[in-house]
Amino acid sequence: SMDERGPPPVVPNLELEPDGVVVLNGSVDPDAAPIARDEKDDVDDGPIFSGELFARLVRFTLPTMAIWLSGPILSMVDTAVVGKASTLELAAMTPGGVYVDYPSYLLSSALAVATTTLVAQERMKRRARSETGDATVSDAVALAAVLGLVVAVVLAAAAAPAVAKFAGPRSASIVPAALTYATIRCLGVPFALVASVAQASFLACKSPAQPLLAVGASGAVNLVADVVLVCGLGWGIGGAAAATVASQAVVAAALVYLLLKQGRERRAAAAA
Repeated sequence: SMDERGPPPVVPNLELEPDGVVVLNGSVDPDAAPIARDEKDDVDDGPIFSGELFARLVRFTLPTMAIWLSGPILSMVDTAVVGKASTLELAAMTPGGVYVDYPSYLLSSALAVATTTLVAQERMKRRARSETGDATVSDAVALAAVLGLVVAVVLAAAAAPAVAKFAGPRSASIVPAALTYATIRCLGVPFALVASVAQASFLACKSPAQPLLAVGASGAVNLVADVVLVCGLGWGIGGAAAATVASQAVVAAALVYLLLKQGRERRAAAAA
């Protein structure tokens, strides 16, 4: 019997009979199920570090970093242009911008994370079944647009008392300018959410080049519009807000167009 033989010695690469399984102390459990061996487990996966993998990471990471840094850079451009026109309006940009940017950032971040995960999962399922379809992307864009409209309306309705609270009683002089900035910036919330979802969709497909180009175009629009509206036409802080909304609309429209174009090309390739 097995008790008379005693526990087998534990040696490397021990080939077990299907009547038992070695446990940690080297004994054999006769009631345990046999181990199903997979030949793939014996295949060496290769080195952990690869020059090709590192190059791919760099090609993906640098454009992605540029995309996420574009927002702060655009804000710095607005601050620089408005600061040359009026010190009072420069001070008003902080409460007005915080009131709009913080809710927009929280929502866009949540939508971007969810979109990236769902789009990646859909791509894996599509590849396994050799199917085409962009249901997740279209649903995410539609949700972002509707949610952005609702948030914009709510923020605009509550702007007057909220901005006054943000500014505080000692800074009452900047409230009118901050309210103007916040009210105009509310128009850009739907564009910001749609752009965030579209960027996440491209990043989930490992395609950072398209959103990077769109963000670059929006930055150029923002810079030119800031100079023209604030310095040229003298619109002040309202012109800076309008320039930001215009740049958000440009990036959202460009990314949606690129998504639609990518979807048409994928369906045409599948039908061929």
